[in-house]
Amino acid sequence: MIHCALVGLPRSPRSIGACAGVLAIALAAGTAQADMFEIGLNFTGTTLTDELTAHGIGDIPPDTMGGVGPNHIAELINGNYAAYNKSTGALIGSRISDNTFFQNALNNGGGGTVVDTFDPRLVYDHDSNRWFATAVDERNAITSSIMLAVSDSTDPTSGWTGFRMDADSADTRWADFPTLGLDADGVYVSANMFNIEGGPPFENTDTTVFSFPKADLLLATPTVANRTEFQIAGIFSRGFAVQPAIDFGASDGRAALLARPNGSGLHNTLKRTDVLNAGGSATLSPSASISVALFEAPPLAHQPGPDDNIYVTDHRIGSNVFEQGDSLWAVHAIRIVNDPNDIGDDRAGIEWFEIDETDNSVLQTGIISDADLDLYYPSIAANADGDLVIAFSGSSDNQHISSYAVAGTTDAGVTTLGDVTLLKAGASTYLRLDSSSRNRWGDYSATVLDPLKSNRFWTFQEFVFATNVWGIQITEITVPQPATLAILLFGGLAMCRRPMRRRGQGVPQSCNGGVDRINRIGGGDLQDQREQESKRAREQEIGVRPLPCFSALPLSCSDRPVNPV
Repeated sequence: MIHCALVGLPRSPRSIGACAGVLAIALAAGTAQADMFEIGLNFTGTTLTDELTAHGIGDIPPDTMGGVGPNHIAELINGNYAAYNKSTGALIGSRISDNTFFQNALNNGGGGTVVDTFDPRLVYDHDSNRWFATAVDERNAITSSIMLAVSDSTDPTSGWTGFRMDADSADTRWADFPTLGLDADGVYVSANMFNIEGGPPFENTDTTVFSFPKADLLLATPTVANRTEFQIAGIFSRGFAVQPAIDFGASDGRAALLARPNGSGLHNTLKRTDVLNAGGSATLSPSASISVALFEAPPLAHQPGPDDNIYVTDHRIGSNVFEQGDSLWAVHAIRIVNDPNDIGDDRAGIEWFEIDETDNSVLQTGIISDADLDLYYPSIAANADGDLVIAFSGSSDNQHISSYAVAGTTDAGVTTLGDVTLLKAGASTYLRLDSSSRNRWGDYSATVLDPLKSNRFWTFQEFVFATNVWGIQITEITVPQPATLAILLFGGLAMCRRPMRRRGQGVPQSCNGGVDRINRIGGGDLQDQREQESKRAREQEIGVRPLPCFSALPLSCSDRPVNPV
């Protein structure tokens, strides 16, 4: 398994494999990654069978989505809404359909009738202690609508207030693939807009952005009357599948929107736009292009047996963009070239970014890939210490579609990722063709921060529960705290970790790799020990420090600086 973090290095899709090849040589010296996280509660939520049993109908794909509050886990997917006990994973009450969920919210709010909601999103807001959900209703129709719901409390089972809004007042396009973000000032929904005539070429595609003052949604009687709609906002300037960032921090007067450019071909930029003055009369800033390495869409993903390979959509930023401090963290799937002379050996891999929110400079970008596994539909979350979790589905000719994750820690602006770790193994092969005869998976996943414990993450990932049956695996992941004093053996080399440097101290380039180790399950809660060690670590300024890429020299646990490669 190869992870490569790069800063400012040009890369073409057919040369992506070069980094992996060089790193593989470096790894031959016998180094191995230390465990980067512990797995806690790990259970299967809703499956296709559950949907069929509860509602008499199932959805392909489920569009995996969920959130975590102080006491509850909530799951909102195509066709189903469910809540679980956060301590045990036990289902609370019964499953209801997504249509019923939004209809109940509308009945308590703006009124109207749900027809067929799809592509849901769900976020628990650490700032307001409320849940927010969105979806779109009715496809390929002039009555296409944006749905928005807010919970009445921290309890996602105790009631919601919902609203239905016309997606396009000109009635020429319908909304698809909504996205959801929020910050101290507002809640933001964006959607791709397609020509109602059906099957539009890309030149007929556009994007729309809705901005809602958050204070209005937190009133005793929530309202969306003061929203600002940027309908048909300009997909060539704003990008495709625009993702508003999730930001639990203090207001900075702007909400970041991030997207890849429109079009299915090769790209070497991302698009950045801001919503300004979201608490009042919101405006959209001009969009900026962020230069990144060249990327292209992932290929079909492999699976065992003769069934069709898995359609994994494209290279859009499909999951939440996460803002922490001055950093935007984002992730998407790309094509990985293992053999420049054999396109059939290409694999789906993952590219992640850390972008400076203040000036759009790319602080870090990295690749997660494997010569055998395809990795796809990733999602990311990061905490204020620079700890992050990236989770995704994965499969190969020898591995059924399974749930995986990678955890990382950040030191002096450099993020070091551990090994790809299996969270839940797929049970069998999968074949569910959509109307375009694609063996459809996805369309996204969710990875979130726990609101009570800063180094605890949760991820919601799709895997094969049984033959031709998808399931949603919900997994708790704890990353060791950044100030923990940890002397970890690294293939005979000592590795020390420092407390994370803050922004403005420079970012060296770093590559790191590791040997696959799956089904790693850590020990119990080390919180008390970590708190005691934290003080000593801060006093000594010692922490985990990544070994420089390509270095075979021992690294002593001292305060001496490590030169960037």
